[in-house]
Amino acid sequence: TPSPKVFGNASTFDPELFENVNEFAEELLSGQMSGKISPIEVGQWLEDSAASAEKHLAEARSKTRNAKDPEFRRMAADVAIQSGLGRFFAAKFRSGVLFAVFEKSGNQTALQEALATYHRARKVWAEFADSAKGVYEDDVTFGPEKNLHGNWQDRLADMDDDIAQVEKPK
Repeated sequence: TPSPKVFGNASTFDPELFENVNEFAEELLSGQMSGKISPIEVGQWLEDSAASAEKHLAEARSKTRNAKDPEFRRMAADVAIQSGLGRFFAAKFRSGVLFAVFEKSGNQTALQEALATYHRARKVWAEFADSAKGVYEDDVTFGPEKNLHGNWQDRLADMDDDIAQVEKPK
């Protein structure tokens, strides 16, 4: 990620096809669209996929013979968490674009909408993080760095700090 290391600058991993949050906000303000896939489109795909997964999970629950079966419970927990991640990132992309529009234009409405959307994203994260309690270990470790340790709830404090930074008077 180029400096400053902020969400708006995060790489899309395929910059020929997708644009990042700051690039898209710049295009919105200039009116000159590149034709690349925007973070708003990606967010909609994530939201649609999450809704579809939740619908299919509800259908599976209604058809299973034993919802308490460990295999079913594991699958259901993972699908719920993945759906939550999709809904979180859909909102986070929208919030990021709105915040970038504010940063580039000074539009206070964009800032207020960015904050409201970020609060909704945080709420989604908190909901699926809460549902993961007792399903996963408290410290799921994938490597030596701090961000590769912990559990879903551990990320809420960082989100709160980030939201507080966005809320500071501009």
